[in-house]
Order: sequence, then C-alpha cells, then structure tokens
Amino acid sequence: MNIVNFLLSSAISLLAFRSFSIIFVWSIATMEGENNSIALGSIIALMWIINLVTLPLSGDLLDRNKKKKILIISAIFSVIFINVYYIFFYHLQVSYLYLALTASILATTNSIVTSSINSTIPFLTNKEHYTKYIGIATSLNSVQAIVGAILGGGGVAFLGSQLSIIVVSAFYTISLVFLLFVKIRDEKPDNSIHQNFIKRASIGFKILFQLKNEKITCYIAMVTNFILTPLMVVILPLYVASNYNRIAPLAYFEVSFAIGMGLGALILSKIDFNTYTRLKPAIAGNMMIGLGIILFSIFEIIHLKLLSMMLSGFGLSLIVIATNSVRSFAVPDHFRARLESAIFFLCVITIPIGSQTFGYLIQTFGNDIINPLLLIMGVIVSFSSLAFFLSSHTKKMLLKSNAQLDQIYMKEYPKAFEG
Repeated sequence: MNIVNFLLSSAISLLAFRSFSIIFVWSIATMEGENNSIALGSIIALMWIINLVTLPLSGDLLDRNKKKKILIISAIFSVIFINVYYIFFYHLQVSYLYLALTASILATTNSIVTSSINSTIPFLTNKEHYTKYIGIATSLNSVQAIVGAILGGGGVAFLGSQLSIIVVSAFYTISLVFLLFVKIRDEKPDNSIHQNFIKRASIGFKILFQLKNEKITCYIAMVTNFILTPLMVVILPLYVASNYNRIAPLAYFEVSFAIGMGLGALILSKIDFNTYTRLKPAIAGNMMIGLGIILFSIFEIIHLKLLSMMLSGFGLSLIVIATNSVRSFAVPDHFRARLESAIFFLCVITIPIGSQTFGYLIQTFGNDIINPLLLIMGVIVSFSSLAFFLSSHTKKMLLKSNAQLDQIYMKEYPKAFEG
C-alpha cells in the first residue's frame, strides 16, 4: 500500500500539472494579437529555463535530505501557487510575465515529482519489482496524461477555465494528502558537509559524463525533445487554434499520445529483462517516435494524425522504460537522485531552444511551415537511433540482464563516484 500511495500521489500531481498546462497554453494560443506564436514559444522557453536552473538543486535536495520531506514541501508549493495563478489571472489580471513566472514555479515542482519517481521506487519495493513498478509509474503517467487532457480540454469547453483551475487546485491538494501516508524505508541521505552547494549539485553531472552509455542516451533524448515537447506544447496548440478554433481537437491529440504511452508501458512492464534485453525496445521506441512525427506531417485527415500521435506515444514509453530501468539497478542509492536530475537537465535542455525556435518560425513563415519542419525533424529523430548501434558501451548495457546490472556502474566506473 505504501508504494501505491506514492505512485497515486505522483500521478495525481502530474495529472494536475498536465491539466493546468493545457489550460495555460490554450489561453495564450488564443489570446488576441499578432504575436501569440512568439509569446507562446517564449513563455514555454522561460518555463523550461527556470526548470533547468532548479533541477540540480532538486537532485541535491532529494539525495541529501529525506525524500518525503522535500516532496511534501514541493506539494505545498504546488497548492499555494496554483491558487496564486488563479488570483493573478481571474482577479488581478496581471501581465503574462507574472503568469509565466507562476507557471514556471509549478513546472519546477512538477520536475521535482518527475525526477523523484525513479530515485524513490527502489526505497519502496524489492529489486525484482523495480522494472514492474517503473512500468506501472509510466502507465500511470500515461493515464494522467489522458485524464489531464480530458480535464484540461473538456474543462475549458464545458466548465470554463476559471472552474477548471479550481479543479486543478483540488487535485494538487489530494496529491499532498496521499503523500502524507507514504513511508520511505532504509533511506541513507548523503549528509556530507565538506562540499559547497555548487560542488554537490555538480556531482550528478560529474557522474553522468563518465557514464558513456548514459551520455549517449541523453544525446538521443536531446534530439527527440527538441521537437517532441515543442510539438505538444507549442505547435499543436497553435495548429489547433488556427485550423479548428476550439480546444477539443487539442485534447484529442493529447489523449491519443497518452493512449500510445499507456499501451507501450503496459506491454513493456510485463517483460522480464532477465530473459529479454532492453536494446530492441529502446531502438524500436525511438524509431516509432520519429515515424509518428513523420506521419503526422504527411497525413491530412485528423483520425490518421491521431494514430500517428499514438505511435509516437507508444515509442516514447518503450525507450523510457528500457533506458530508465537500467539506472534503477546500476546506480548506488545515495547518488541516484542527483544523477537523475543531471540526466533530466541534459535531456530537456533543448526544449526551450526548440520552443523558441518553432514559435519564431511559425510566427515568421506562417502555419504552412509546420509540416515540412515536422517531416525533417521526424527523419532526424529516427536516424538518431543509429547511436544505439554506434556506441558499444550503450549497446553492452542494454544487452545486460537485471542481475548483471546490479550496481554495475560502481564496478565499471568507480572513479565516477569518488569524492
């Protein structure tokens, strides 16, 4: 029941942020004025930049303190600032800069929750269940994405954005309540005080850049995130606002992507990685992401576009579970959160660049440039899968069983964890 409370708390918190994100980006995409493409791209970029700056801090906090304490503080901040957003937007009608800063704080607490999942699961279950619960966490993530899209899109359509934000606030509160019942066992926080914050926060990066397979995985994710996240949070809202002028199709795209994620997680969580290897799902998953983007750019019928989004979502789950589950076995417990934060930082650093770039290009050249851009980027994402073959270290790790991966980073890269 302990891990169930944790997974439900995490899923509901992510659900709240997903719903909020749709409400927020739709309000910007449909605002009056000629520069809404640049505004949306710039605001998303600002949110991710603030997110990136705080990631090393969150990893350091999670490793050096009781994880539950940090997560509860994060949950309280979420409850406070969703209500601050409500007051700013609906009562004070402040500028979009203040709204963006408030949204950035919510994005930061969302990242703390996201990066804590893989680093906390090992303290809540036995080793033989790591992959199972990472798969369940990914499944819940896809479920919350579906429900979040429905609540965000459907809420605006049927309740209005004001009541929808109240619902989001309620979900953040429920997440906090579930978290209060979580007990994290056998934690040994790294309480060393001989290093200053900069050195402590940089430990995750020091480790990452010595783990050759993790670097390659991050480089692949950087390419994917340059297009996939901006596609979801910049391109799709602008595309839907321009072609449909109603929020429902945006929810359909989000739900299709999430259904694909759920199916991928459901299938891969059943796989025993002591019998089967992670290499094939990692490669197939990345290629499916690229192919889905390519098909989205080619298809004109909305139903086929929805299927292409589902394919990309399916592929994302395959590669995420295949690569993330490696670290659950391979990384020492008291370094895991900082390494996860460093990996998340590196993997998503291209998101603000992509958001700003696509927002500017669409504003400059119009919506006609969307499909050619997506076609090119889909091809690039697909070809980035070759890195799994070209990197012998990455290939070797993805071919190992769970038993072979146990603490293997400490054995193969001992210098990475010194000092």
